[in-house]
Amino acid sequence: MHSVPADRLPSGLLVAEHIVGRDDLLADLETRVGSGSTGGPPLLLLADAGMGKSRLLEYAVERARAEGLWVLEGRAVDGEATEGYRSLKEAIGRFDIESGCQPGDQLWVTWQSALRALTLTPDSAVGLAEELIRFLRAASRRVSILLVLDDLQWSDPDELAALGYLVDNQAAHGARLLLSSRTADLAPALERLLDRRVIVARNVPPLSAEAVTAMVRDCLRVDAVDPALLDFVRSRAAGSPFAVEELLAGLMRSGVLVREPTTNADTAGRWVVDGPRLRTVAPPTVAASVHRRLAALSPDARAIVQAAAVLGHEFDWRFLGAMTSLDERAVAAGLRAAADAGLIIDDNHGGGLRFRHALTRDEVVRGLLAPERRALARVALDLLRDSPDGSAAHGDLALALAEDAGDIGTWREVLLHIGLAAADRGALGSAVRSLRPLLPLPAAAVALAEVQGRRGDHRGVREAAEPILGSLPDDDVSVHRIRVALVRAAIAAGDLDQAEADLRHLPERPGTRDPARDVLAALIRLGQGDLTGAMTLAAPVAEDATLAPDLRCEALDILGRAGRTFDVALGAKWFEQALAVAESAGDPHARARALHELGTIDLFDNLRVDRLEAARTLALEIGDPHTIAHADFHLAEAYAARSETLPARRSADRAIDLAARIGSPVLGWAWLTTARTYAHERDEPAMEAAIARARATAGSEAPAIEAGIAGRVRAIRALFGADRAAALAHLDTAADLLAGLPGHHFPHWGLWALLRSTEASLTTADEERVRGAAGADTRSNRALLAAAVAVRAGRDGDRDTATTGFAEAETTLRGYESIDWLVHLSRWTALPRARADGWGSPETWAQDAVRWFSEHHHDPLATDCRRMLKQLGAPVPRRGRGISQVPQRLLELGVTSREVDVLLLIAMRLPNADIADRLVLSPRTVERHVSSLLTKTGLADRRELALFAERLGLA
Repeated sequence: MHSVPADRLPSGLLVAEHIVGRDDLLADLETRVGSGSTGGPPLLLLADAGMGKSRLLEYAVERARAEGLWVLEGRAVDGEATEGYRSLKEAIGRFDIESGCQPGDQLWVTWQSALRALTLTPDSAVGLAEELIRFLRAASRRVSILLVLDDLQWSDPDELAALGYLVDNQAAHGARLLLSSRTADLAPALERLLDRRVIVARNVPPLSAEAVTAMVRDCLRVDAVDPALLDFVRSRAAGSPFAVEELLAGLMRSGVLVREPTTNADTAGRWVVDGPRLRTVAPPTVAASVHRRLAALSPDARAIVQAAAVLGHEFDWRFLGAMTSLDERAVAAGLRAAADAGLIIDDNHGGGLRFRHALTRDEVVRGLLAPERRALARVALDLLRDSPDGSAAHGDLALALAEDAGDIGTWREVLLHIGLAAADRGALGSAVRSLRPLLPLPAAAVALAEVQGRRGDHRGVREAAEPILGSLPDDDVSVHRIRVALVRAAIAAGDLDQAEADLRHLPERPGTRDPARDVLAALIRLGQGDLTGAMTLAAPVAEDATLAPDLRCEALDILGRAGRTFDVALGAKWFEQALAVAESAGDPHARARALHELGTIDLFDNLRVDRLEAARTLALEIGDPHTIAHADFHLAEAYAARSETLPARRSADRAIDLAARIGSPVLGWAWLTTARTYAHERDEPAMEAAIARARATAGSEAPAIEAGIAGRVRAIRALFGADRAAALAHLDTAADLLAGLPGHHFPHWGLWALLRSTEASLTTADEERVRGAAGADTRSNRALLAAAVAVRAGRDGDRDTATTGFAEAETTLRGYESIDWLVHLSRWTALPRARADGWGSPETWAQDAVRWFSEHHHDPLATDCRRMLKQLGAPVPRRGRGISQVPQRLLELGVTSREVDVLLLIAMRLPNADIADRLVLSPRTVERHVSSLLTKTGLADRRELALFAERLGLA
């Protein structure tokens, strides 16, 4: 994906920021305009209208200017009154602006001569071309020239003759040539150049479906798009980038594509499709072109085109006779006339016809009077009803025809069919959009309540359920289905008391197993912290392969969530099974949730975010706000655990906005994560403001949120303030609160144990408490508990065990991605005990930590490490420097002490990854130091650097 320069973006709404799906063409263009290239033979881009050839040329122009080339751009225009040599005049005429050439310069004289030759009526194209060659040759001696001529299908024959002469004599003038033309209107002069192979042609094909998807995301500035919107655009754009942008803009103009309001000022609202039917409004230029072409047709041909437009972008021509009362011969003649006018095309030559562009079809329909459209739609709808599979099976077409025909009964029938089908395939957002307009129709209300329950939208369930619950008897099957949805939504909202109350309305049948009720009861037990009870209820459902896949996936999800609390690998096993069942059943809803839960395993074990991102993307595509909110929250947690505060807050902001709208308990936790990021930055006011919001939105999660405020936020703030005692006090508070929250995962039990071992004493009871706590099996808790036990061994006089145990704990901790901050923080925490008890490498730890804390602006910790180094009598690295002495020879070359640190390890033949580990730097930082050393010393490679270090006596 390649950026389009901001000043090159067309005006209008929802324009793509990048060029997608054209990587091979872009690579070719970059090669041709590169400063180290001669450009090769002239390149001609061939494309149908709207395929983006002009934007490709604009990209090449921007790249050429960045490479220092002078670019001369011109474009031919449509119209009989257009002046001759139009594109060459435009290109050559702007030379002074492009080059800065001034009067008095000999090149100015040569340019003016070429310009006069273009302005005056030339005696011959050859004579003009010779004048242009003299000018281009003179200019190319100063700077490489790129001549860009666009839309040559509209060039006059004389201009093309002159261009042909320039092509034939490219070696004489040295300018690089980039040309473009529409494929269908390729001029004979250009065809002859292609036949002679003096220019190279590259076709610009339609975008693939994947590229159209990427472009829609880019236009909307989002990472996932509603599947219905994607299908609409892909089916109508025919791979045209112009059509993609215009379709999206048309949907905006018609009010169908809108931004959701947001509760968070820092977060842009999501783009959503408002209503069950997608329709566009064509821009004025397209509308005028369509009406001109229609007006030129005969009345019969025009009637055929109008009838075809009512049938959709792609249409069955066999319906047109009945709709227009014309015989087959007349229909065929009318279609031929429409094709000749560029309104319709035959894609596969097998009878399937479509409008050239979806906007063309939409504008034809818009031009019909309401009575005309209704009459045509009624006939077409009757024809669909008489088809073997009936009107409902034709989905969107039947829906549009029923709406245009004013047939409300059929419209409801078809829309219900579409909504139920969307729910069955897991497209929850599409299902809501189809079912909501049908309320209070009982069948739609029941289906909508179930969909909203699966989405975790408690308010949505209530909206669908209330009209039904008061109108049907309690033993009605529809009431039972709605009550199940109410239980599910209450669980998702974290209101377990309400969930239990609703569950009581689902009576147990003695002697009869009810797997769906067991799953709901298990979810409630899980939320209450009764992990054993939850697993007991869920296990039989998960193991029964005869049950519905979505029910089994939910049971496996429960087993995984309960199991991971004490055994991360066990939890992963259950989630992998859930993912396998979901994929086998083709259930995207269950797949998104299984991916999300596997992402939480990554959060516990390695801090990778790819599965969380994949889950979020899929949930966005199918419209599952419950999973979106949870995925965003866990992404925020992962980034915060990596001390990457800005991406953490971006993810938390998204979670906050969505959770507030759907009533999710994630809301308070996302605010807590936001507070945690400010704790890392020592931003006290922002941290306290976020804490206040977390408390205000905690709801039933208030006790756990309070434990998090103490243990996840205030303790971290104290540590980054270099205050071990305060950090332990806050963690003690959290531990006391967690005593009343069995089953609640806490990520800092290991940190509590480490601080107990350094600031107080780690008792056997403390150790057993951590080992038995929820979350004890996460990598950080295991590693830091092992570090705490090592510190205790050191206090007991077992130095070897302390040194070995702490090193092993650190190795375990480094299984996380981007965890340097916690490695240094745990070393800093243990430093006083390691120094006092004579184990580990306190001097090296402090020196490494000074560098890392200084580079990352953790000044209190860096200052405390410097204080300890002075107490140890060890060298204290200056800010941004290493600890090595710089020999005079290297000082004269400008080599820094940090670069000497790197040079010493290069002399030991260590690779960059090992050097990074030794110096606690990123591999990229090491690469920069190696590059700097090569530049300053003038040496060729690492081997020469190593030999140089040996000659200096450094190795």
